Amino acid sequence: MQGRNRMLRPAPIRPTNQPAAEPTTETRAQVASYYCKQQELRTARQKHRRKVFKVVRRGYFEKEDDEKLRNQLQGIHISTKMQRNADIPPERHRLAAILGDFDDDLSEKQVVERKVDAINAVVAYSSNCINAIAKTHHVPAKEASLAFAGHNTGARIMI
Repeated sequence: MQGRNRMLRPAPIRPTNQPAAEPTTETRAQVASYYCKQQELRTARQKHRRKVFKVVRRGYFEKEDDEKLRNQLQGIHISTKMQRNADIPPERHRLAAILGDFDDDLSEKQVVERKVDAINAVVAYSSNCINAIAKTHHVPAKEASLAFAGHNTGARIMI
C-alpha cells in the first residue's frame, strides 16, 4: 500500500524564484546519443521485419510450388472446378421445378394446382430442414420446429 500512496502524491513544486537548470553540453550530447540509438533501433527493427517477411513469403510459395510439382510427377491431378453439392434433397429439386417453369398458357385450374403443389413442396422441404436441424443439434424434432418457427419472418405464399 505504501508504494501505491507514493504514486498518488503530487510532485514537489519548485519555487518560482529559482530558474530552471540549463542542460549542460554533456546532457545534450547524451540526449542526442539516445535519440540516435532509438533511430538506429527503429531502423534495425524495420530491416528485420522486412527480412523475415521476405523469408516467410518465399518459403510459402516455394512450398506451394514444390507441392504442385510433386503432384504432377506422381500423376495426381487436383481438379480446380467447383463440385456441386450432392446432398441437395429431392424436395428442393421438386420445388425448383415447380417454381422455375412459368407458362403463360396455363388454365386457372392448373395455376391453382401448381400453387398447391408449391405449398406442399415448401412444407416437405421445411420439414426436411427441421429434421436436419434436429439431427445436427441432437434435439427432438418438435423443439427444432419451434425454434425454426421462432426465427421465421412470417412470409406467406398467397393463393
